[in-house]
Amino acid sequence: ATLQVQVDIPHAPNTSDSFTIMATSVNSPTVSASAMGTTNAVVNPGVGVSTSNNSQSGSPGDILTYTVTVANTGDYTDTFTIDLSGNSWPTTASTLSVGPLGAGQDADIEVYVTVGANGSDTVTVTAISGLDNNVSGSVDLNSTVGTFTLYM
Repeated sequence: ATLQVQVDIPHAPNTSDSFTIMATSVNSPTVSASAMGTTNAVVNPGVGVSTSNNSQSGSPGDILTYTVTVANTGDYTDTFTIDLSGNSWPTTASTLSVGPLGAGQDADIEVYVTVGANGSDTVTVTAISGLDNNVSGSVDLNSTVGTFTLYM
């Protein structure tokens, strides 16, 4: 015979719970069988990082503001750590932590780049899952010193 068992999944992600099922014969109470099992709460974290404008220019000393969207593309609530890397010009973010975000939710952060004396600079903005630090997403922001014509 087949027995169907319904189990409530544990509340916290990446946790497990064990159970034992015992069946005893109605006709012969000394005949019984048991089975053990484990339920696992498995989550699939995911993150998307995007911006509508990843290139800006300005005069030396200007502060360029980029809006970056962090989206929870996973199937469970997650909080994301923000990392800024690869840049040489001074760069900061409005926050270095985003969330908690429910599955399918997103939030915007601001990234501020102070334009250097000349040339260009790129900063990589990475969001790292709090559920699994091997899950991340990133976007590059490109900043340049603009060329301006002075009329006299």
